[in-house]
Formats: sequence, structure tokens, C-alpha cells
Amino acid sequence: MLSPPRKVVVPCVFEVVPAARDKELCENPAEYSAEFVLPDGRSFFLEFCSAHLPKASSLAEEWVEEIFGEPGLRIACAQFNELMPGYISQSEGFLATQQQPAQQFAPQPNGRATAARKPLTVVEKKALFRRLANQRVNKTLDLLKLIGQLGKYEPSDEQKERIVKAIEARWETAKRNLSQKVT
Repeated sequence: MLSPPRKVVVPCVFEVVPAARDKELCENPAEYSAEFVLPDGRSFFLEFCSAHLPKASSLAEEWVEEIFGEPGLRIACAQFNELMPGYISQSEGFLATQQQPAQQFAPQPNGRATAARKPLTVVEKKALFRRLANQRVNKTLDLLKLIGQLGKYEPSDEQKERIVKAIEARWETAKRNLSQKVT
């Protein structure tokens, strides 16, 4: 007979993260996991106790450039989940990999320096595509539903036509870009 997963004690990130450690130490176990996603699809996890959960997004925003070693990074979205029995800490392993020596920065045509990245494998590209496509299509469908609900505000025919033309033009561009193979 299988035994139920045991509750693993995961430390609150305010005990682990150097940027937070200078401000306050936390001895409470984490109760929530937060996944922070960047506009390019990369993501990272941090675990928080209930007392520090309200500070989760501000800490991640404050620390994202240091985590990835790239200036100007911003968080596109965040998802919070309650830790369940058997949960394996995501942040400790991730943070350990970030303690390695700083990456070399390569100058870009726009004059900004960004960290040199190894090319993605085919499997990584497919996984990234699936995740990004799922997120973006769902977001687009939700926004289209909201745009449709603008009708209850009795827009003029001209306003409706401008909205439809703008969406159709962007849709045509998106279709062309999606069908092009980037080398």
C-alpha cells in the first residue's frame, strides 16, 4: 500500500534570497509557490510564506535582473499556487544555479549588452512554442470576448468598423508571421 506524500518543509524565499535576506529574515515555512514568467517565455519559481506572499511580485520585479543577469527584464505574468504534500522546492535548485559566475555579455546592434545564450534545442523550441502558444491564444481569446462585450456600450458604426479593421489588420500580420519559417 502506498503511503500518502509527506509534507515537505520548504523555506520561505525571504530566508533564501540574498536581496530579501538583507531586509528581513523569515523562519516560517513556505505555503505558496509563485511562478514568474518573462515576456520571452523563461520563468522562475519562488516560494513564500503567507506573511510574505503580498511582497512576492515586488521582490521578483526587484530581483529579476539579478537572477538572469540581464538589464531591463520585466515580468510578464505571475501564477500563485498553494503548496501541496509532496511538493519539491523549485527555488532552491534554481537559485543555486544562479550563484555561478556572472555570464559574459555580448554587445548587440542596438548598443545594449545582453547575456550570450546557447541556442535552444529542437525539443526546447517545441516545448517553448507549446507553452507560449497556449498562453497567448488563451489571452487573445479572452481579450476578443471582452472586445465583443463593448457592444453593450452602444458604439457608433464608425467605432465598431475601426475596431474590426484594426483587429483584422493585426490578424493578417500575425498569420503571415506564423507561416514564415525563421532561420
